[in-house]
Amino acid sequence: MQRTINKHQQTYYESIDKDNSIRFFRKFQWVLQKVENRECLKILDIGGGSGYFSSLVYKYFTELDVKCEVFVIDTMRYNTWTEFSGKITFVEDSAENLDKIFEKGTFDIIFAKYVFHHFIKGTWVESIKCMRSIIAQIKDIMEKDSYLCIVDQFYNGLLGDTSASKMIYTFTTCKISFLSKIFKRMGAQSAGVGVCFLSKRMWFNFFELAGFYVEKLEEPLPRKMKWYKHIGLLLKTWNDGCAIVVNSGHRNITVL
Repeated sequence: MQRTINKHQQTYYESIDKDNSIRFFRKFQWVLQKVENRECLKILDIGGGSGYFSSLVYKYFTELDVKCEVFVIDTMRYNTWTEFSGKITFVEDSAENLDKIFEKGTFDIIFAKYVFHHFIKGTWVESIKCMRSIIAQIKDIMEKDSYLCIVDQFYNGLLGDTSASKMIYTFTTCKISFLSKIFKRMGAQSAGVGVCFLSKRMWFNFFELAGFYVEKLEEPLPRKMKWYKHIGLLLKTWNDGCAIVVNSGHRNITVL
């Protein structure tokens, strides 16, 4: 099983999730519009434990009188969840078990917002294999011509494409107490627990291996970072808030 976020992280993420959910809903509303004429929709939010985003999606379709089932899978249920009980189905489990929980060809849309970098294993290589496995499972449980919507960060390496990904994993998984405190003061909310960010190329390789087609990429300009962080993380560029929409298979898709 993957490691779960600690109490400090849960409080931090829950505090910003409500505002982010509104922003993400607006960002992906065009995807919702593409499927609103389907007979019966099934939608999954991976790592959406607060329930805020899923509730917006549920409300959107119910106000259009579209039959819709919304599921959330997460390893922990946030305190806010009681507001949405009875409307959204919460599954307390790991995304590593998607193919055991859901049948093939189930979902029309799957969302994964700032969640993939939390799929941490004992080593960087094992973490990457875990993410690839989850992407493959997602493809398996999606309907034909359905959509996977991801929001995450691109950490493009300075010395080889994967160098920044490896360094961030190494620093944030460090269990030495005083070093974890230093990394946390530098802004690493996951210090001591670990994160594994990917580069743009790594993401696109994942999609290609799984058989996804990239339909839309929203890639903000690189964020500024102190020079010593670029060197310490072996980082070339850092793009935050990257939104990727991929299609599970459609003959008329144009790859960007």
